[in-house]
Amino acid sequence: MSELPPPLRIGIVGGGIGGLVAALGILRAQKAGANVRVDIYETGPTFSELGAGLSFGSNAIRCFNLMGLREEFEKAAGPEGSDGNLWYELEMGEKDMPESGKCFGRVVGPERIEAVHRADFLDLLVDLLPDGISHFDHRCTSYTPHEGGVTIQFTARDGSESSAECDILLGADGIKSSIRRTLLARTGLDPAEGEATYQKWTVWRGMIDAKEFARACPGVGTKTTYFGRGRHIVTFPVRKGELINFVGYVWDEDEKELEGRSGPWSEILPIEKALEDFKGFSDKCLSIIKDAFFISNIITNAYVTDSSIEARGGRIQKALEVYRDARHARGLDIVSSSMRTGRILDLSGLRGEGTDTEKITKELQSSLDKVWRYDTAGELVRALERLRA
Repeated sequence: MSELPPPLRIGIVGGGIGGLVAALGILRAQKAGANVRVDIYETGPTFSELGAGLSFGSNAIRCFNLMGLREEFEKAAGPEGSDGNLWYELEMGEKDMPESGKCFGRVVGPERIEAVHRADFLDLLVDLLPDGISHFDHRCTSYTPHEGGVTIQFTARDGSESSAECDILLGADGIKSSIRRTLLARTGLDPAEGEATYQKWTVWRGMIDAKEFARACPGVGTKTTYFGRGRHIVTFPVRKGELINFVGYVWDEDEKELEGRSGPWSEILPIEKALEDFKGFSDKCLSIIKDAFFISNIITNAYVTDSSIEARGGRIQKALEVYRDARHARGLDIVSSSMRTGRILDLSGLRGEGTDTEKITKELQSSLDKVWRYDTAGELVRALERLRA
């Protein structure tokens, strides 16, 4: 009887939601018989998430179902109810705009759309990880590919250095990714081209106790987008409806908020600054902002990657090329679509909709339908057919 070859070693740098979902998909393939091993390398002393609410569209939720993560998602999402398919109700937030204070439209998904509190969902994913695959205090500084695989270099908080070997390296290390920086340098590109840049939006975030929200804004829906010129506010429920996530966006065309700075990326500012940014919005919107301050931020890629492992047949490079061809253009399209959606919410009139509420609703529904109705399962089938060819 011939011995099994060594397992395919997969290293994941980054222990956020994206990294853990990828790891769990790989473990699912392992359980089904794939000869693989996965290790997760996290910079911090434990797994943790920054930010608060995170909304998932119908396409992402379908992927959770296909990856066997529906139960964990259900524990964190909600509340599920009659508005499960609702993305947002649409309302003019500025007082001097036509139809101000009235719901002028609704954007709905083909299936359920829900949100989670990032930390809640991450904790549920962590509970599914087996012992021995998570490595903390491993800040990735670079990687070196070679004939036998990939060497990942790390630096610990005390300055000590270490390394690890893998056959496939997955970078899930966020917006300041060292994996991306190293990749660009190795391909002869300027690493600075891959750095995050200011996209002219500043964002206010907060969480509101649902009871306080109901008291301050009786009868107001919790899944709502409030429109304004160069500004908009979004609210949605998390933690089974116990909290309302608040996000306020301000378009900074002249980059005045930067004031020549390169950081920090986030900071605590007084409520007066937020109220000034949303001056002219309705009293209801200003009440939401005040409450938010008183009480107080990848999945489809993981599905395609993890499922492809089951048919690898030792053809690592071909599998990665198939993945790149399947997902790269889609990822770029999502980025441009997200920017376009944000500008519509700011009443920028990029496509001539201006303040025409009917055109705004139709444009948002059409743009988001392209995201939500995307056939990820079909994309996987096509990718596997190409891999087996």
